[in-house]
Amino acid sequence: MDTQKKGTSKKRRTGKNRLYSDQDVATLEEIAELADQGVNAVGIHHILQMHQQIHLLRQEVKEAREGKEGNEDRSILKKDVPDEHNEAHT
Repeated sequence: MDTQKKGTSKKRRTGKNRLYSDQDVATLEEIAELADQGVNAVGIHHILQMHQQIHLLRQEVKEAREGKEGNEDRSILKKDVPDEHNEAHT
C-alpha cells in the first residue's frame, strides 16, 4: 500500500534524503503490523481513521477536564477514559 498516495504520510526532503516524523514512522509501523496480521488496505484505512477519532475525542475530554477545574462536575469527566499514552496497543 502506498501511504503517500493515501495521505497518511507527509514526506519532507533535505537534498536526496526523505525525512519522516516520529508519528509518521509509528503510523507506518502500525500499517505494517496490521498488514502482517492479514488486515487489508480498506481495513487499515478504517482502523487509522478510528485511531484519529479516538485521539481527537481524548483531546476534547482533556480540554473539558481543564475547563471544569474547580467544579464538582469533574468526577463525571474522569470516569474510565484511559490516557492514550498509557493504553497498551493490541
